[in-house]
Amino acid sequence: MILFGLFFIMITGLIHYYIWKRLVKDTALNPGLRFAGTISVAALAISIPATMMTARMMSAETAKVVSFMPLLWMGTMLFVVTSLVMVDLFFLVRYLIGRFSSAAGDVATAPIDSEKRQSLKKIAAAGTLGLSGSLSAASFITVQKDATVIRQDIRLAKLPEALNGLRMVQISDIHIGLTLDGEYLSHVVSKVNSLKPDLIVITGDLVDGYVNTLQKEVRPLAALKAPQGVFFVTGNHEYYFRANEWTIFLQTLGILVLDNRAVEIGDVKHPLLLAGVNDYQANRFDDVEGLDLEKALAGRNAEQEVVLLCHQPKIIHDAAQADVGLVLSGHTHGGQIWPFNYLVRLQQPFLKGHIQYNHRSQLYINQGTGYWGPPMRLGTTSEITLITLHREEN
Repeated sequence: MILFGLFFIMITGLIHYYIWKRLVKDTALNPGLRFAGTISVAALAISIPATMMTARMMSAETAKVVSFMPLLWMGTMLFVVTSLVMVDLFFLVRYLIGRFSSAAGDVATAPIDSEKRQSLKKIAAAGTLGLSGSLSAASFITVQKDATVIRQDIRLAKLPEALNGLRMVQISDIHIGLTLDGEYLSHVVSKVNSLKPDLIVITGDLVDGYVNTLQKEVRPLAALKAPQGVFFVTGNHEYYFRANEWTIFLQTLGILVLDNRAVEIGDVKHPLLLAGVNDYQANRFDDVEGLDLEKALAGRNAEQEVVLLCHQPKIIHDAAQADVGLVLSGHTHGGQIWPFNYLVRLQQPFLKGHIQYNHRSQLYINQGTGYWGPPMRLGTTSEITLITLHREEN
């Protein structure tokens, strides 16, 4: 965690240096504006790691106020950097074309002179700020909307006939703790209950903080109602905030934690196996049990259908080899903010929605019922998933 914190501070510093150079230094502002710009960029650079390190030790009410602007800037920063990189690529391509053209004696495409280049840099800086501000506003407005109920029918070959039409609601990645609180969670609970599901699953990253500061905010989960039960598996964020304490607390709310184990759903003679595994992050901590798919599926009948809960979609490779019919995951947030989705794909095989992995195994990735970090979404939506299981007829 210390190494990650140092790495995060270093990357944040480098990003802000790039922003300062391109928007303040390179635009040749007058001394007063340059000083103001330098101080502003430095303050913004400090605000992000400072918020991440301190806000989770505050009450939810205080953290929501303190962290709002730094986290909003975090999202805006992504747009600013993306825009600046695109501008720099344009200048690089134009420079290379000019060099090659000059060598060929074509003066019509000669390199841009320094005065014109300076003018273009100022125009590009103004355009970058305008575009980034507009995208930030649009992203902020999007995230204020209610979580969308996405309905998905899934057919499973080994589903017991008695469970044909089973309605499962999946919520994931709510991240209660910084800008999302118990009021938001209460709204989610109400919406989930209105769908009248047979079964409710929570696929990790429920919280971003410790039990002693967030238990009041998470208590609305006790109102979840489903005749077949409410189930939870850990996400990576639970392990940053003492996952063992969270799993104990959630069980006091009537939620069953599937920590590398399974339960049978439905008729005793022909049940569905609902299995859950700890997140991959658990493998890094000595005081908790790591992800163990073999243990979760121990004693399984070969003819039994399995629905597996795992926070990260990359489990699908091992799950398919274990003949799991359906994996329910989260973690990716669908990318949350474009163009971050391209980075997520470097770490996970799939981004969102329903995937037919092979002839047998399927995967569904919830885009996140809340969000992480910036209160922003672009190209994605906060999601509550209503999955209806059907028996696949031969």
